[in-house]
Amino acid sequence: MELDSYLEIFMTMYGWGFSRLLVEIMSATGIIIVPFIVLIIKSYQDMHEKGDSGVLSLIRRLEFDVLAMFLVAFFCVMPSNLTSLSGLNLSYTPPTTAVSPTPATASSLNAGSVTGVTGTNYDATFASAFSGSNVSVSDPAAVPIWWYLSMGISSGVSSAFRAGITNNMRDLRMLEELGRMSTIQDPILRNDVQKFYQQCFIPARSQFFATNGDISGFTPAGQAILNNMDKNPPSGTSDVDWIGSHFYRNEPNFYAAMRSKEPIAGVPIDYLRDTDICNPATEEPGACVGKIPMCGAGATAVPCGKPTCNEWWMATGLGMAANSGLRDRLVAHVSTWTGIKNKISILFTANANGYDADDITAKLAFQQANPSYVDVESTLGQSSNRLVDAARSWGDVGGVGRGLTLAIDGYIAGISLAPILMFLTMAQPLILMAIYMFLPTIVIFGSYDLKLMIYGGLIIFTVKFWTVMWFVARWVDDNLIAAMKPGIDGNAIMEFLMSTEGGNTNKRLALNILLLTMYVLLPLIWTSLMAMIGVRIGSGLESMTNAHKSGVALGKSAAQGMGKVAVLALKKGK
Repeated sequence: MELDSYLEIFMTMYGWGFSRLLVEIMSATGIIIVPFIVLIIKSYQDMHEKGDSGVLSLIRRLEFDVLAMFLVAFFCVMPSNLTSLSGLNLSYTPPTTAVSPTPATASSLNAGSVTGVTGTNYDATFASAFSGSNVSVSDPAAVPIWWYLSMGISSGVSSAFRAGITNNMRDLRMLEELGRMSTIQDPILRNDVQKFYQQCFIPARSQFFATNGDISGFTPAGQAILNNMDKNPPSGTSDVDWIGSHFYRNEPNFYAAMRSKEPIAGVPIDYLRDTDICNPATEEPGACVGKIPMCGAGATAVPCGKPTCNEWWMATGLGMAANSGLRDRLVAHVSTWTGIKNKISILFTANANGYDADDITAKLAFQQANPSYVDVESTLGQSSNRLVDAARSWGDVGGVGRGLTLAIDGYIAGISLAPILMFLTMAQPLILMAIYMFLPTIVIFGSYDLKLMIYGGLIIFTVKFWTVMWFVARWVDDNLIAAMKPGIDGNAIMEFLMSTEGGNTNKRLALNILLLTMYVLLPLIWTSLMAMIGVRIGSGLESMTNAHKSGVALGKSAAQGMGKVAVLALKKGK
């Protein structure tokens, strides 16, 4: 039986185990037969009030009701070993995506193996679900036949519906969440990012903005990058606004000419480049010995130099080890970022005019490092122009309202939906556990009413079908994200997902609200429609039962009338 989450595998077992315990208690206390006794007493009372009596009359009156109650009790209350979950394969297969086209299936048949049922943390915590140690009854996984069929039909319809949708979903929300959850854990790497930001990016960006938008002085290659719609779309962050800018790397007077202000660990000294440290061509032999900077401590200290920004970023300097550049270190410093890079490589085709997987991943990592530029004058509290400071303060006061509005919009647009969506998807298995736990008990206290049998099946089908609604919501959301940024590479899509600035804010705000609304509204609409259907079915069953009782009463009256006619005819014949 295909279920809809890892948690549901365990909650299904717990729900029926608790249900079996309740039924055992009611059987031991005799509560299970009370509805039959109440029916017999009520029927005898009604007959007595109408002046009718006799065992045969009572049997005729009870035959339909008792038969219906026995059937409901047998199918909905009595557990059956034939429909026990202990020998059934309760499985869960995550939805297929472009990143995971063949996800692994978790199966309850692995319950006795070393790896457990699902291969997740649930296995150790909820091991009692399959061992049966949580309840003191025999075969706690035995399920009444009707509920077993209801679960099987519901799971089959849900799986068939999802399989029938052409699943070209890339699961961009998953990639977004991975990027938001990942952090730069290495303090040395965070420090190096801060240095590069301060010593390379800020000077390059300031030099670029000094042109006031006049790009005619740049090389044709540089102009082509600035005019490239993949790197500089009309809305969103442009290429020149991040530290790995292609423009800064390729334009001669930027990263290629700019150098770090201090020696960098992992960058060997290059005497042709680091002439400000020591120039063997003009200095006496041996004069460089005391001038060469050492990076590291003690016996591990090694000579190091001051690379250009391109060498620092891409590890292209003399003697630099492969993958030792800042970009590669951002991508590969922890397994999380390596995993994100692999997913990006699958989702987005490498674009010669745009960004490759390393660039996109490094950009996400850079955002998590969150470097900042600190102005020395502001830090010291000094100012050279009090009139300018006063004007800035007045402008700040006047823009408080606008700034607050933008801050709120940015927060809502950038807030992670994962906890909310996780809550909804985790609530479903818990609701199903409660339904399974109480269904047989409700049937007993409901006097084995046939309507409860139908209502219970509809409730199981309705709640389990929520998964289909959420699958549709994710599918629509995934395609809407791609529609918001059509015809461009993965960098722009990831910028759109991660950024809460500029023109992205309103679109991301709308998408987040839409996704959350679909997750709540679609199941609500579906549940409301199924509730209406349940009411109609219940009314139909009640009408059928009343019609049967009326027919029995009418047949009885007709038989009595015919009897009286026959008696009168016999008397007249005599």
